[in-house]
Amino acid sequence: MKILLIYPSYAKLIEGHSELSHLTDGYPWLDPVGPGLALPTLAALTPKEIELEFIDDQFMSIPYETNANLVAISLFTPQASRAYDIADNFRQRNKLVILGGKHVTIMPQEARAHADILFIGEAELTWPLFINDLLHGTTKQFYISERPPTINEIPLPQRSLVNRQTYPHDMEIMLTPRSCRLQCQWCPIAHVEPLVDGKIRQLTADKILQDLTNVASNTLYIPDNLTQGATGDNALPMLRELFAALSTTQKRFMLALAPDELSSIKQVDPSFLKHLHSCNVDSLYLTLNSFATNIPSELAQKYWNNHDLIKYIQDLGFHICASTMLGFDYDQPSIFDTVLAYLTRLSINDAVFFIATPFPGSRLFARFTKSGRLLHHQWQKYNGANIVFRPKHFSVEQLRQGWLDCWNWFLTNHGEAMRKRYIKS
Repeated sequence: MKILLIYPSYAKLIEGHSELSHLTDGYPWLDPVGPGLALPTLAALTPKEIELEFIDDQFMSIPYETNANLVAISLFTPQASRAYDIADNFRQRNKLVILGGKHVTIMPQEARAHADILFIGEAELTWPLFINDLLHGTTKQFYISERPPTINEIPLPQRSLVNRQTYPHDMEIMLTPRSCRLQCQWCPIAHVEPLVDGKIRQLTADKILQDLTNVASNTLYIPDNLTQGATGDNALPMLRELFAALSTTQKRFMLALAPDELSSIKQVDPSFLKHLHSCNVDSLYLTLNSFATNIPSELAQKYWNNHDLIKYIQDLGFHICASTMLGFDYDQPSIFDTVLAYLTRLSINDAVFFIATPFPGSRLFARFTKSGRLLHHQWQKYNGANIVFRPKHFSVEQLRQGWLDCWNWFLTNHGEAMRKRYIKS
């Protein structure tokens, strides 16, 4: 028995924008990134007697004439169009096709037209049931997760499924809690990874450390739900112990944080950030603007006046990667100059610019659908690099040009330095 696992390709953040092509050759924002942990987790749940083959469509050819018994494709929204095309090609060859992942969980009726079997929800509890059915010839059309898996039911991902040597970046994502307390209006995580009793499903330090023994890369990216998961009066002591343990692995870490969370940590324990830096957390991925969508303009403006906090963490030695979403309803046409002036003033030379995108499954997607503001459902353009709804204070062309101007400024001034930072030598 053999299963072919496929990670579909999708357009990277600045890929396909001809206005930037003279600046982007060889830069990391066009390179294949790892497939995340979904498929390696499925691999960990698969009995050894079943052969697995992994294909990353970003740079590997799809083996349509495979001898595999079935094909399993995991996808999120920007990959949907490509995933459906791959699935249709295999089905035309009478191959059994499985679709799963965030987009399938959100849009099962759409996905149903392209698959024989759908996985809806987190698959830790349903994949073993499917494998048992597969071996007995009794597979079903739908495998629906009845409840979120507990942390103890989530296995360590089989990271060896993915050959990290073939990727240009020396960075992987760290195993982190499930769900997120931020519940941003543009994000579907609340739909696909729900809180349990209002709480994140937090991992133990032992489980994280055990997983790190299987990580080939020297740098780990830590999503911001790790720090959200340590709540209560003992939150910072718990995090102190965790990061001290992480530092024993000799890995380097990039920790994602929102400025408000960073400010709160500094107020509660001013020494904690210094402790983070001493534990090999050498860079912070900061989301500089709020991910809300209905906030007063004066509140939005505060994100561009938070100079003291940024200077404080820079003085501690942290490298900052600044992430900004552009085009929310509270943004005015001056936002582009405001952002670039802010980055220049604080000598921030690592940045990522996204166009605000209401992903399916999010509250913002539902609201824009109801109000008729969505422009289309061309999923390949739901990648943070295209305008998919009618902006409130911009024309579509104004928002597009402003976003391009931000990238043009950044790549001209800092692109070479960032290529050297993130690309393997």
